[in-house]
Amino acid sequence: MHIRRILINSGLLVSSLVVALLAGEFGLRALQWAGVVSSDESVVFPTVRYFGKQRVSQNKLLIFEHDTNDPLINRDGFRDRDYPVAHSQATRIMALGDSVTFGRGVPSEETYARVLEARLNEKNAGTHEVMNFAVGGYNSEQEFEFYRTVGRKYQPDLLIIGFVLNDCHPASVLMNHFAAQKANKQKMSRQEASEPDGLLGQSRLFERLRGWLDETRKERPGTPLWVSKQCAIPENWAIVERGFRELADITAADATPVVVVIFPMLYDFDNYPFAALHESVQAEARKHGFPVLDLFRAFAEFDADELQAAPGDLVHLSAKGHRVAARSIHRFLLENEIARVE
Repeated sequence: MHIRRILINSGLLVSSLVVALLAGEFGLRALQWAGVVSSDESVVFPTVRYFGKQRVSQNKLLIFEHDTNDPLINRDGFRDRDYPVAHSQATRIMALGDSVTFGRGVPSEETYARVLEARLNEKNAGTHEVMNFAVGGYNSEQEFEFYRTVGRKYQPDLLIIGFVLNDCHPASVLMNHFAAQKANKQKMSRQEASEPDGLLGQSRLFERLRGWLDETRKERPGTPLWVSKQCAIPENWAIVERGFRELADITAADATPVVVVIFPMLYDFDNYPFAALHESVQAEARKHGFPVLDLFRAFAEFDADELQAAPGDLVHLSAKGHRVAARSIHRFLLENEIARVE
């Protein structure tokens, strides 16, 4: 009698689970058909867009560069409209940096370069132009080499260096990351090819749950202490020292003012672990006479996740983050009377 009751209860439990799963499956399909829930998983779990395609560079120091066939990239290899090389009457400002300045994750009009340009032209249209001369993944030495070989000919009235705390990393770090991404894509393709063709493989509910679990694993943030550890390696920090020294020589010869803007990691501003690294960057910049704006105080007025381009992204800025940066840079230029900014 006891065994019979157990079997009956087990059967009821299994039947209830089957009914619940079927209800979930048909309910999800009905909501997708009605347009209430998108059938496109990327809408539910948006991926970071606007990253810029890259290709191998013939310049051995640059290693890679933006692909000019990418619609985001102009004919000279940076994310912006095409500019005449000849200098106009406008005050020309060039923002140099990596994927943060590039604006990975946001449209071009929401990057701090575009927002800053709009703020500078509020009173008198066309008096300033801000060129977004950033390349995703570059370290300090690559950024300044790109400026020397391509950007310098535009003769900017001011250079803004968007310094991110991973700018001390050797280029091989990014190349290894690219290789890992490629290997992961190949692995995913093999997995997709071997997926079941039965009911489970055709279930949209199962597909949605699996996607949710995958995204949860990918977006789980960790403590990015590797940033400080990498920069503590002497040969890595030498990348920053060498880059700043070479930039100082070039800009001194051209009489081009430089402002260094430090972008914090978007991580726990109340217990921020990178203050010492900020101080090292400031000291290196000031050694060469570059004024420094540290954005930590401006960013710390918000929760770090408000400024992230995507959940768990501790580096790239959301549109709000770019607006905060542009407002702070604008104020800094005004207060220090830099490059005819009004």
